[in-house]
Amino acid sequence: DGISAAQQHGAVRPGDPTRMAVHTWAALHGIAGLRHARPRFGWPPPDELIDEMLEALLGLPRTTPATPRDTGSGGAAPS
Repeated sequence: DGISAAQQHGAVRPGDPTRMAVHTWAALHGIAGLRHARPRFGWPPPDELIDEMLEALLGLPRTTPATPRDTGSGGAAPS
């Protein structure tokens, strides 16, 4: 319902709101699960990561400024 309402207000790009909700739900759970499973990986701050994901999936504008990533702060990249 939230995605449909945001679409009606022009905040979210057009598309099937149910599929968009499923993709968003899966992506958020993926972020949470991966951050828990790989705490030493050089994750960007959670708010930035979530904003970027919502921008990519829904077309929502970012609420946090884009900053350079710290990729040297531990852990190898996932394979």
